Order: sequence, then C-alpha cells, then structure tokens
Amino acid sequence: MNIYSGDTLITWGTANLFREDLKVAGKGEGKHGFDIPLPLDIDTSTLRFVIEGGDEIGHNLFQASLPAGSPRGKMDPAGKPTVWLEITDLIHYLRHHKTVSGIQRVQCELVRLIVASGRFRIRFCITTESSTAYYEIPFVSIETLLNRLDANSSIPLSEWAGYTSSLADTSRLRDADIASGDMLFLLGAFWNFPDAIHLINSLRESGVRIGVYIYDLIPLYNPEYCDRQLVRMFVSSFAMLSQIVDLVFTISQYTADDVTRFYRELGQKPRTIKPVLLAHEMRGGGVGAGVMSRRGSLAESVEGPFVLCVCTIEIRKNHIYLLRIWRELLRKHGRDRVPKLILVGRRGWRVDDFFAQLEGTDYLGNHIRVLHDISDSDLQSLYQNCLFTVFPSFCEGWGLPVGESLVYGKICIASQTTSIPEVGKEFAISIDPDNVSDGLQTIERYIFDDAMRDKAEANLRKRFRPRSWQDVATTFLDELDGFLRETGSDQRPAPAGFVKLGDLARLRRHDIPASMEDLTFNHPGRHLVCSKGWHKPEPWGRWMNGRFSTISLSLDATKPIPPRIRVYLEMVVPDEIDSPRLRIVSACGAVRQAHPKRSGAFFVSIDCAAVQAGSASPGIKLSLHIDRDHLLPEPDNRRLGLGIRAIGIVDPDNVMQRLEFMESLLLGSQ
Repeated sequence: MNIYSGDTLITWGTANLFREDLKVAGKGEGKHGFDIPLPLDIDTSTLRFVIEGGDEIGHNLFQASLPAGSPRGKMDPAGKPTVWLEITDLIHYLRHHKTVSGIQRVQCELVRLIVASGRFRIRFCITTESSTAYYEIPFVSIETLLNRLDANSSIPLSEWAGYTSSLADTSRLRDADIASGDMLFLLGAFWNFPDAIHLINSLRESGVRIGVYIYDLIPLYNPEYCDRQLVRMFVSSFAMLSQIVDLVFTISQYTADDVTRFYRELGQKPRTIKPVLLAHEMRGGGVGAGVMSRRGSLAESVEGPFVLCVCTIEIRKNHIYLLRIWRELLRKHGRDRVPKLILVGRRGWRVDDFFAQLEGTDYLGNHIRVLHDISDSDLQSLYQNCLFTVFPSFCEGWGLPVGESLVYGKICIASQTTSIPEVGKEFAISIDPDNVSDGLQTIERYIFDDAMRDKAEANLRKRFRPRSWQDVATTFLDELDGFLRETGSDQRPAPAGFVKLGDLARLRRHDIPASMEDLTFNHPGRHLVCSKGWHKPEPWGRWMNGRFSTISLSLDATKPIPPRIRVYLEMVVPDEIDSPRLRIVSACGAVRQAHPKRSGAFFVSIDCAAVQAGSASPGIKLSLHIDRDHLLPEPDNRRLGLGIRAIGIVDPDNVMQRLEFMESLLLGSQ
C-alpha cells in the first residue's frame, strides 16, 4: 500500500497484520492488515491510501507507542545544515540478505543512533547502478526497515527481498533535493557503485560538502588478498573520491594512517581525516558477558567444547592457518581431547583450495563445522559457550570479531597486525598469522591449560571497558559538528578536476587508474574535469547531458601560474546532430565559439586566465553551451549533446611546452 499526502508519496508498506476473520473466510492467509508508522505532525486530512495496482481505500488511524529515542519529522536544530546519509549499498545488500555483518552492520547501528540523536536534520538517499540521480527514501521507511530487520527470521527470503526491493523502487521515490551547503555522507561500500563518483562530483561543484567513512585500503595496499575485479573497482573509485571528499572518517587509526599515506604518495595535502573508531560490541544494547550464559539451540547442536572463529571465509582471513593447526592438534592429542572448531561466516573469494581440503578430509572427521547467515541470538549463544575465539587475519581495517569476543568475556587469540591491536589492546592474545607453529603453541596452551584460560578471562571481565555503538555515534556526530562549524556553509571548494600544464588528459573509461602503479602517471583528478552536465564515461570519452555542461579544474599552485592559459578540447559531434553551434565561456570572461559542419571529432581551443577556485587553488572553469541536442530512442532515453575525448592545457607563451604537447597529441600518448 502507498500512502500519499496530497499527490506526494510519503511512505508505503506491505501487509503485516494477521486478520483472523479473513483467514476464517478463506481469503488468503489473513495477512491483510497494515501497521505503518507516520510522523505525529503530519496533516492526516491530506492522506490518501492506495493499494498497489488498485484503488484508493478507506482507513483508520490510531496513536501507538513507538520505541523511545526515535524522533520523526522535522529535525533542524539551531539552523544546522541537512546531512544526507547515502545508504545505497545497504539497501542493495538487504535485497539479497536477511542478516547484516561487517560494513552493513556498522551502517545499521550508526543510522539508528544518529537519527535518534536529533542533532542534525537527517535525510536518506540512494542512487541506482546507472547513478544518474539521488532519490530520497522516506524517514519512516528507514525506521520501519531497521525495526523489521530485528524480527525477520520467520520471513521467507523471497518475501523479504520483495519488501526491500520496494524501498529501492525509484519510480516511487522523489528526487533528493540536495542543496548547496548540505553534506552528503557516504556510509557504506561506495565502490560497488563506481559511476556514482561522477554524480557526487557534480553535487560538490554545486556547493555540497562530501564526507565518507573509510573502512580500509586493503584493495589498494594489499591487493594480493582481494578479488581482481574488487581491486579495480575499489582503487578507481577511491582514487577519484579522494579528490572530491572534504571530510574523511576512518574506523581505526591504522586506516587513517593509510589514507594519509595515500595523499602523501600523490604529493597532496591530506583532507580532514578523523579516526572514528568502531565499537567492540556486536549490537547496541546487546547481550554481553554480564548475562548468564544459556546454551542456545545452535550451540546445543555442537557436541562438546568448541573454539569459535567469526568472519567471512576469504583468503585474507587466513582460515587455512586454523585448518593446519587443528589437523596437527588432532594428530598429537586425538579426537576426544581436541575441541571442535566452529567457523561462522559467508563464503568469500579465493578459498576454493581451503574448501577442497575441508571436503577432502570430511571436515577433519567433522571436527570443523561451517555456519553462515545465523541469527543474532544464535551467534550470541556461540560466543557465550565457546572456550575462546580465534582471529588469524592477515590484515584488517578494524577487527570487529575481536571486540565482540571480549564483550562476551571470551579471550581472543588474534593476529597482532594492522588495526587489530587497536581492538584487542592488552586483552587479546597475540599470534603471528604467518607462523603456524606460533599459532599452534598458543592455541594448544589455551585449550589444555584451564587455569591460564580462567585467569585471562577473569582479568578481561574485571578490567575491559568496551567501546559501545553509542560511543561511536557520539564521536561521529561530534567530529561532524566540529567540521561543519569550522567550514561554514558558504565555502566553495576547489574543483576536484586536475590537469598539469603541458598535459593531455584522455577521458576514456579504461584510462581511469586501477592500481597504485597507475596513479604514479595518471592523476585521478584528470577524470573529474567534466564536473556538471555530463553522462558517465564510455570507452571513448563522455557525452554532454543535453545542451549545457561545465568543465572545472584546479591548477598546481606550487608552481608559477602563467597569466594566460590555452585550453584544448577534443570534441565529438554525434551523427544525429547536424552542424551545431558551440559557445564556450570561461569564468574569467573569455569567450570562444565553434561551428563544426559535420559529425566526428574536432578540436577547439580557448585562451583564458586562471581564477580563484575555492579557498586556495587557482583554476579554470568553462561553461559549454550548444544550440541543439538529440534524444536517443527507447530504451536508452539519454539526451546527447557533443562528446569530449580529451582536454589539455598549455602556456601559450612557452614554445617548448606547446611543441611537446602537440607531439603527445599526434602520437596519442598519455
């Protein structure tokens, strides 16, 4: 059912209340009632209730008690700017999964608490795979989603997928009115929607400030542990996003150091980077060590004592290390004395050899068990009833399972690499993830020395002070508030686009850098010069989106800026547009016109002066206008103007620079 205020869709829901009278009457399964929360300040006289694909229906409204700390409606304390939380990947993920972990878990916890704080005017938006626009998801729809996520275990996956897919149906959503002075904050896995980078760049050009939560740079600095496609997607997306963002939060100090290192290697001053460390607990207000341990149904199915490992099963998590250790433990001590190993996590990439070894040994005679997509209550029971946990990962951005283990009063034997010591501190037991012998000796001691294990647990329960999700949200909001106060709402940032004097930047999709080596000769800012009014990159270049577009780029302020700069544009006239007239206007006032007579490529240049772009860097901004465009037929529906293949800038009074530029142009070099 869709609910409208006048003609504006404000929320919707699927039937979720049982009607005994309808069940008795033989009308379906009785799920014909709707329980949909609405803001208290809404004008109910304007509401219309429309069944999907049907007619408007009558309704009854009643006031019910909802969870405390869930403000609805207007949230604009002290005139603070609107903060848009970009949650595209969370919604996309929930279309295929009923439980959350990792990045999606972090988003759910932060969204709950940030919204409840009332410290900003919070709104939510998503985009699509084509990434042509952002769409607003109604406030109450997000709250309903999170509440249902807590109680969806009995809902079939197909029904859950239908519900979450309806949330992301952009035909039922209105465009997000993200305005100058607002902040767009990316909470999740931005690299899964790489074309959104160009949409974000366009918003930044309009005065929207951009923030991002960075979880790790493992695909950039440790690509050997990642899928090749992930490395390419992540590196290209992060490299360009790094030029757009104004504010970077990281989940650990280690990740903050990695981000700082990245900017340093590019020869750039880092953006504002603030560590906002993650929590130790699995869920806000969840069950912890202080609750009496009860062996739940899943834990009861494990015969005898067991050791627990919770994380996605992928090569980086080093599960084969545990397989080798358990194989040796069984050889030395026999089946009756060695506890089982329970692995909880979805299957990831590059673990075919690991699973082949498991299957070839019948999971070490059923001494290893693999679980996934289990409920929070089952996971809690496993934590509470295990001997201890293990986490031999090679590298992390944080290491949430280490913290979860400590919250439940269970020691964790964990790698002391990357960010993991920030989580475990002195309470985690150190192992070397590259040294199986070291891991074997440590794990062996804590299996068979009950007194040592009990003493470590007693110390943990007495001295460990976990960091809660409320702590995370408070730090998040404090840092965000401080940044917005310091920067104000009227400051325009320098353009993210960047081209060196004398360089020719090709704008083809496959030229976007996809590794650290690429970045040494291919600055990511080159692919952001098309700032507004362009379609996404294609293998040859980019099309104007209609008749108006802009090109914006910063210049290298560490070197002398000539009083006059010549900009070369390699443009393309599509076959469908006949003899267009092009007018180029520079921010400095210079104007150039061109009138290509036939389709295909042509060059045009304009001499202009650099202008102050933002608060620091001088730059160039060009507005392109053409007198006609072309609407492509179904199913494309794009409106095309001219295309652009490359842009180059030179000092027209530097003869040698001009000659080298022309040579690179003729040879088609980078």
